[in-house]
Amino acid sequence: MSETSSFVKAAKEALKHPSVLNAGKRIAYILLLISVFLLIFVFFLPEPFVSKYQKEGEVSKSFQKAERDFWITDEEATEANIKEQEEQLLPIWTLNPEVLPPVLEKVNSLFSKIEKIQDSKKSSEKQSQIKKILPISIKKEDADILFGLKGEDLRALEEDTKRMISICFGKGIYNDKRRAISEDVKKGIKIEQRSEKMGKEERVIHNIEEIYLFSQIKTHTAKELNLSLPPFLPLSELSWNIAKCYLEPNLKFDEKATLAEREKLRAGILPVKILVQRGEKIVGEGEAIDRMTERKLAAIAEMKKEANTKVYIGFFVLLFLCFTGFALYLAAYQKELLANKRKLLVLLLIAVVTIGSARLLLNYAPSWAIYLFPFAASSILIAFLLSGGLAIFFTTVLSLLMGVMLSGNLEMAFLFFLSGLFAIFIIPFVRTRGEIAKIGLVVALINGVLLLTFQLIYQEPITLTLRSKPLLGILNGVIVYWVVYGALPLFENYFLLTTNFKLFELSDLNTALLRDLFLEAPGTYHHSLLVGNLAESSASCVGANPLLARVSAYYHDVGKIINPGYFPENQRDKNAHPEIKPTLSATVLRSHIQRGVDITKAKKMPYEIIEIIRQHHGTSVMTYFYHQAREKGEEPNVEEYRYFGPKPQTKEAGIIMLADSVETASRTLEKPSPARIEHLVKQLIKEKFVSGELDECDLTLKDLTKISLSFVHILTSLFHARVEYPKEDIGSRE
Repeated sequence: MSETSSFVKAAKEALKHPSVLNAGKRIAYILLLISVFLLIFVFFLPEPFVSKYQKEGEVSKSFQKAERDFWITDEEATEANIKEQEEQLLPIWTLNPEVLPPVLEKVNSLFSKIEKIQDSKKSSEKQSQIKKILPISIKKEDADILFGLKGEDLRALEEDTKRMISICFGKGIYNDKRRAISEDVKKGIKIEQRSEKMGKEERVIHNIEEIYLFSQIKTHTAKELNLSLPPFLPLSELSWNIAKCYLEPNLKFDEKATLAEREKLRAGILPVKILVQRGEKIVGEGEAIDRMTERKLAAIAEMKKEANTKVYIGFFVLLFLCFTGFALYLAAYQKELLANKRKLLVLLLIAVVTIGSARLLLNYAPSWAIYLFPFAASSILIAFLLSGGLAIFFTTVLSLLMGVMLSGNLEMAFLFFLSGLFAIFIIPFVRTRGEIAKIGLVVALINGVLLLTFQLIYQEPITLTLRSKPLLGILNGVIVYWVVYGALPLFENYFLLTTNFKLFELSDLNTALLRDLFLEAPGTYHHSLLVGNLAESSASCVGANPLLARVSAYYHDVGKIINPGYFPENQRDKNAHPEIKPTLSATVLRSHIQRGVDITKAKKMPYEIIEIIRQHHGTSVMTYFYHQAREKGEEPNVEEYRYFGPKPQTKEAGIIMLADSVETASRTLEKPSPARIEHLVKQLIKEKFVSGELDECDLTLKDLTKISLSFVHILTSLFHARVEYPKEDIGSRE
């Protein structure tokens, strides 16, 4: 049991180690950034996809509109177009050229045999021998004519027969009872002829007479079929009768090739598309869903499915690049903000709220409502709470991303960018909260002019209805004013952020805390005012925030409200320190730092002021009490007389440290001449510099010189020489 408890104790101690704590903070920080990135990623995506949608004949359960432009296929029009194209498609018939050569060989063989018989046989035997080799279908009268032919006449008959055979096979002979070629020929048929030597040949015919029907060949004469050569040879009909014996169909319908051509045609015809525009009503609640509406709903569902792949990947890459670029910008130009977790959290919160509210508006509000979206409010809040440069970069990046989120809406991207940009530029002229209305007025003016300009560019009708774009843009400016006016105090109070408005309010000497300081510690109050004057003047010289320096100086010693009599500026007749030990005196003086921090935290004052209170003494040593302890024979530990720090981290904190020291020391000068004041100021600044108290702030040697000159100028004016007026007894007479 003891081993277990010791292990648990050791584990707890290990978890408390600074390295472990820092590692835990880094992990939490990284997880926060990843969470914000994923949240923004989800907001930027199109509306989450759903796989189900209502079908034709059902009653719509909700109002639905197109979130972006998309196309749907008009299947009826597409099918009608395909049928129209198919009707113009010619059926394919295949002509077999391989039939001709064997037939010509047979004819050659026949006439060669006849010629041999005529030359070698006796006249009584010729007729019987020739009759044997003639085709069976040859009539007797044709055979009798053939018996009497010799020499040139026989060869002429042979050539004429082969000519007729070649013509018939060349044009094509059809005898397919399964398909009526006469119907196909009315619109035309395509005849394809394929051979190894000639390759593929095509021809289109629109007349049935351009081919031969097998039935016609059997019944028609050569003259009727236009096969006789003019003048008509006496032996043409004999040639035709012999040729008919060798002719056979060589043309048939190619169903496979025709279907392939049909499929190729269907694949090449583009579907008829209908554009559904963004914001277009798809179906109203309670309305019946027809076939076209069902297709639109199906297209929307399919788009949402596809968003899970290509669109999601595209948005992820785009956001990752923007997020990375933004991080690099912060690392290069906003290091202070990157190190300040509160400010970074505010930046991320504004970004998430801006994008999230835009997504809600897109999904659930009418399409015209996007013109009322107060995008410029986010730019203004960042400029007020963080910095103007960051606000410009934020506005540029986010306006482009918003344009992408709005399906590439260039008009809205320009609207967001320019309204935010002009609002940022007008901020330096705003000094009070009431003047925020100036920003709203500028935003309204820019929005109205810009939207009117886009109407002119896109040649849109210009109307004066409540939903006209310019009027919506003007109303947008009013909304921006109210959003900024309402949100600014929330950020100031909950995140303890500093704005000029807050500083102006805190600079009022009639605030409750300063009144308490005046009543409880009047010496400290007067000291703080002088330090404020010194700090404000020198801050202006070195590029620091003069307003922050002055207001912080007012409150830097507010902890002295408690036990004010222990501090020299509030002591009148009695000094309490000689009665207590030097260590206790040091503890009492040092305590005003933490008490000031606690008081200002309770008052929810800006974080920068709280940190200046914590840092304005740095880690300096209270040398008076340290030397007093040594004079009493003690061996004091210097750390017991040192302020806890930290050292000043900003220019304003460093300036207030110097102003505080100089103002306090200047009171000890017996005869404060300009030379003595200058010597005192330079000596004190040199001591702070040499002791390393200014090492962690951004003050340079050049800055310290400027600060020194500023201090000397103000203190010289404060301790100016006065004229010694002569004493005169007004009531005496000569």
